Amino acid sequence: MDSKNYIPRSIENYAFDENLTGRHMVFIAGPRQVGKTLLAKNWLKRKGCASLYFNWDEPSIRRAYLANSRFFESPARSLRTRDPWIVFDEIHKRNRWRDILKGVYDSFNDEFRFLTPSPNQGKRNGIFSTGFMHPKVRQDSKTWWRLVYIGPARP
Repeated sequence: MDSKNYIPRSIENYAFDENLTGRHMVFIAGPRQVGKTLLAKNWLKRKGCASLYFNWDEPSIRRAYLANSRFFESPARSLRTRDPWIVFDEIHKRNRWRDILKGVYDSFNDEFRFLTPSPNQGKRNGIFSTGFMHPKVRQDSKTWWRLVYIGPARP
């Protein structure tokens, strides 16, 4: 990953490994300020999908969703790339965020890949209620998501 502020971490070796995460939505969880968003943005850039970063703190993104819940579909298709990655950052601050993500996943999991940086509070909110596995990837074939934990970088 090629940002001058980015510190490479072992998470890159497994967070996006389809053998571990399958076609599931990937949640990057961890404490504040450990680089979840930077990891997501760098991954999008690496995959040629930088335009598919949607920060739900931005009023324009929230308005776009309210006007059309599939607002991300046209930009994703316009890239004409196989399995484009889409990032929904800060979506956990929205009401019914789990329903939004589940609906998106159900509609588009065969066409798009999804990544969501999320603070540890997601675990308390119920979506990640069963903990972590594989070094840090939550595995359960009955779920539609995979949870990957990122901790502070070590120099």
